[in-house]
This record gives sequence, C-alpha cells and structure tokens, in this order.
Amino acid sequence: MGQRMRWASALAVVCLLGTASPGLASWNGPSQLFHGTAHTLEQGEVMIGLFTPLAYGVNDSLTIVTHPIMTLLLTPNAGFRWRMLDREVFDVSLSMEAVRSFASEDNDLFREAEEPLGHFASGVTMTVDIKHRVSLSVMAGYQRDLEPNADLATFGGTANWLMGPSHLLTLQGSSRWNLGTNELGTPNVTLFYAHSWDAFRAAVGLAYGTFSIFRKGSTPLEVPIWPVLDIWWRF
Repeated sequence: MGQRMRWASALAVVCLLGTASPGLASWNGPSQLFHGTAHTLEQGEVMIGLFTPLAYGVNDSLTIVTHPIMTLLLTPNAGFRWRMLDREVFDVSLSMEAVRSFASEDNDLFREAEEPLGHFASGVTMTVDIKHRVSLSVMAGYQRDLEPNADLATFGGTANWLMGPSHLLTLQGSSRWNLGTNELGTPNVTLFYAHSWDAFRAAVGLAYGTFSIFRKGSTPLEVPIWPVLDIWWRF
C-alpha cells in the first residue's frame, strides 16, 4: 500500500508536527520497544504517529492496531498482536492484519499500478532481550494478496540497540517469497536512529529496496534508497 501510505503521511504530518513538547526520556529497556518486536503495549496504552499506526493495549498481552488515515483514503485496515509467551529474556507473539482498498483501480494517485487491492497477513515474532540494552527479533509468516492474488511467505528481523534512555539505533530487514512463482522479492533494509522525549519520539534514517517516484504522464522512476522519517507518541 505504498502510494496510499505516502499520501497518508503527507496528511498526518500537518496534524502531528506542531504538537510535541520536550520532556524526560522514557525508554527504560528493550521491553518498551514495539516496532518490529514481539512486545505489546501495556493495558490502556496508546501509540500513534506519522508512519506508526494507531495502537491500543487491550491488556498487557493484546494490542490492536489500525491506521486511521489509511481508512480516510478508502483503505480500511485492522490488526492485532497477541503475546503468546512472556519470559524474562524473550517474548513470542502472533500478529494478524487485514487491509482492503476501495479506491478506484484507475486512480494512480492512491494506488500503484501492480499493487494489490488488499491482503490478509499473519506471522509469528520472537524477541530476545540482552542485558537491557539490545533486542534481537526474527519473524516468519504468510500473506495472501488480493487482486491480483498471490501467496507469499514473509520473513524478516530487527536489531535494536538502546544506547541510552533517549537514544535508539535500529536495523530492520525483510523480504517475501512468492509461493506461486518461486521468486524472492527485493529485500527491504532500514537503518534509523530514534530519540525519545517522554511520550514523543522521532526517528530518521535510510531504507534500501525498490521505491517508485510517480511522474504524471511518465513511467515511474525507481530508486534503491529512500529517506526514513517518523514521529510518534506513546502514552
């Protein structure tokens, strides 16, 4: 859903950029890291951001997730993360999500040419926390694309290094294997630095993969590197 996500981000930044207020840093350990891990929000916690979707902790083991701005762009979506195992040094979670676009198939403002109209996805993630500073996560799952239909095996990993209560360095990688054509998709690798001011966090970095720059009346320009910018709140 890349093109719609870029439009969602443009709309979100207007609402988000002006409202942050600095405070005390609040990453107290790897268990508070949500992105790309098996960890869940605590009961009653809320998280929302620019690329980060709206997440709510139903209880300490179940977090529900949706992206409201994607829904405004006629792409309703919902998912959850259930922490099945909670041990002192590792967690295991099950995630599921569903996405369906009702935007016009001919409207390339919101949809890339070969982008599926929706998908169902599920996966299992295991996260190991090391000495309250480092967390390593691995994920494997299945995704069913809709219109055009495709069956995909998904896999990836995340390495987080908490350099201090307010400083985080994250390396993420993922790819997909098309079970019908036996083809490996282009790997996506992201490296970013994030800073925390109490409830407000911001991240900047670079991503490697295949990214399309759309030009009206012209063939999209594909580039291998794309800047990463995200801001989010957790409260």
